[in-house]
Amino acid sequence: MICKNTDSNGNRTNDISHDEQEHYPCATLQMAPSYGAPMTHHSYARFVASDSWGIKQSVVLGLEHLLAGAITIAPHVREEKAYITFFRKLSPAGFTFLEEYWEYLGCTENFELKYFGECFDYINYTLKQESYVPFVIDAVRVLARAISKYISDECGDKEFHRCSLSTSRFQGDRLQKYYRNVSLSGRH
Repeated sequence: MICKNTDSNGNRTNDISHDEQEHYPCATLQMAPSYGAPMTHHSYARFVASDSWGIKQSVVLGLEHLLAGAITIAPHVREEKAYITFFRKLSPAGFTFLEEYWEYLGCTENFELKYFGECFDYINYTLKQESYVPFVIDAVRVLARAISKYISDECGDKEFHRCSLSTSRFQGDRLQKYYRNVSLSGRH
């Protein structure tokens, strides 16, 4: 995230905040009320660039008064219904993180519950997909298609285990050329 501001002398200033800190606004936003004068569109300009600020309410919660009038731009976010279906059918058994999450949700109390969908219904929780899930799915699809094309070009009709590529490494620069040419259009 980069906050671009103009100080009281009209000089441009930049404050940079890293992704892991994006829920903490730039220092200028936190200090804005201490500047003394009320912030108006005439006396102060602020440009904030972050897709999270446009998508996630939790990032700006409690700071709405500092962000009034901000324009945010976010990429189109779609919901992957298959992800919700998958997660609702997922069992925590055998996965430490999921078992801990199950316990955190309070679903260990009811031994009849087997899947997260049942747990969510039990605790009256509506599962909402995080905005980044489609991007992760797209990244996996791109890499899978690139690897598939790489193997096809290298091995032809041979079974993979009979191809020399199966005993060597993928070349990073070559794989990069493949994934840079993958198209996700028409995937839905």
